[in-house]
Amino acid sequence: MQNSIAREFDFKSLLKFAFPTVMMLVFMSLYTIVDGIFVARFVGSNGVAAINIVMPVFNLISSIGIMFATGGNAVISKKLGEGKEGEAHEDFTFINVFCFAVGVVFLVAGYLFMEPLFQVLGASDVLMDYCIDYGILFILFAPVLVLKNVYDQLLVTAGHPKLALRTSIVGGVVNIVFDYIFIAIFHMGVFGAAIATVLGQIVSVLIALRFFVNPESSIHFTKIKKKFSMIIEAMINGSSEMVSQLSFAITTVIFNLGMMRFAGEDGVAAISIIFYIQYLLLAVFIGFSNGVAPVIGYSYGSENRAQLKRLFRYANIFIWIFSIAIFILSLVFGDFLIEVFMGEKGAAYELAVHGLYLFSFSFIFNGFNIFSSGFFTALSNGPISAAISFLKNLVFIVFFALLLPEYMGIDGLWLSIPVAEFLAFFVSMFFLLTQRKKYGY
Repeated sequence: MQNSIAREFDFKSLLKFAFPTVMMLVFMSLYTIVDGIFVARFVGSNGVAAINIVMPVFNLISSIGIMFATGGNAVISKKLGEGKEGEAHEDFTFINVFCFAVGVVFLVAGYLFMEPLFQVLGASDVLMDYCIDYGILFILFAPVLVLKNVYDQLLVTAGHPKLALRTSIVGGVVNIVFDYIFIAIFHMGVFGAAIATVLGQIVSVLIALRFFVNPESSIHFTKIKKKFSMIIEAMINGSSEMVSQLSFAITTVIFNLGMMRFAGEDGVAAISIIFYIQYLLLAVFIGFSNGVAPVIGYSYGSENRAQLKRLFRYANIFIWIFSIAIFILSLVFGDFLIEVFMGEKGAAYELAVHGLYLFSFSFIFNGFNIFSSGFFTALSNGPISAAISFLKNLVFIVFFALLLPEYMGIDGLWLSIPVAEFLAFFVSMFFLLTQRKKYGY
């Protein structure tokens, strides 16, 4: 079967190909955003704060799936470009088995150490019961959550971004419907939100499995072959995306602890809302980078340098246009976005409005940094991709999130991410310029 990533792309066709993945990431963001909206309106700010306390656990579980999704995509799309379809199917099958096993490890460890874990993450006595209610299902269904992230990307690699979009739309709708049923009607609080989210993920995984079990599919299950060297390669290639997720988890913990210090539970609720908005707006950049990655990987594997140059140019045009648009959007409609989550304009609302104004400057550079890291992942250069993510998300953000509040108070927390993104822009430019001759983009 001819894979659709093998054709020539112009700007319009590239956007058309990437669009389903962009929309898929937008709908994926709904899994947690819709939870936040319903919980904020029907449970209150403590419920929202608890979700943000638990979120690093969700990020940790997702990071494994994202690592193998992006790293596996680089391995599989490159082999498809080289005409090695049989090896691509074998790699896909073993990635599935390995990811499921890792998910089981998360399940056992998380269940045994759940309460101490939430205490370390910043849960106060007031928030602990909320955290357990929301987090227990994510831990119990960890294998499903890992595979969900893998399938989202590899459906695109298989040349079916529209199917990937449909799985996310259906899963998102399931999540929204059951959020309403469990929270608004049955008043099940954050536990109901967790049930709705997990149900949405299960439905998405089942739809994707129906495609991958079909032997006629461009990527499908086949006889299992142990390929630990391929697993290591995929882990290296996808390490930057894993670092991004893990660093987001670490950043969330630091912000939660900082907000608890400066503003208590209201501060944690405020940063939760900002992270929801960030997740929604940046879904465009992450989705675009994931959407074009298989095409970049295939072009690199087939040594189509002319197309690689076009792809790089088109991607930068898209990224910068939307970066400016999202920055302006966050400034102009920031109040409205926050009001969607919080109907009542209390202390948490006022903190969030002020914080978004400062935080929004990060959107100018975030898209470029996300694409730069994803670009090198698609080129199977995991070390450079990881370096960009590591410096931006761990070194810069953590450093300034710890330093600036000592001199600027709570504003230092809000500004730490914009400062980190600005510095990461120069790191991304350095690697793109020094590696351009090697890859021919």
